[in-house]
Amino acid sequence: MIQSAVSKGIIKGYSDGTFKPEKSVSFIEACAIAFRTSGVVKTSEENASSDWKTPYLSYYNTNSYDEVYKPERNGSDNPMTREKTLYVLLKARGISFDIAHEKVFAEK
Repeated sequence: MIQSAVSKGIIKGYSDGTFKPEKSVSFIEACAIAFRTSGVVKTSEENASSDWKTPYLSYYNTNSYDEVYKPERNGSDNPMTREKTLYVLLKARGISFDIAHEKVFAEK
């Protein structure tokens, strides 16, 4: 599965050639995966930037994702919850919903 996602450009490893599957996914990594799979941000935009995060933060900030998670306040390298990751992925695919009213599972 990982190799397939790498070959399709959906995920990338770290600059040292590792993948680190046991590591938590950060906010910016989750956005990169969501935006790459939906095609709203192209890998060429990432390559054209001096910082790989720039096109993903730019897309996030200009497309009203910030009602759920503000990276400038919380830090783009902080881990993402599964709920926020799903929200970003679905919104990138054009599926929207009111996250405040979609609580299905109990909070612990």
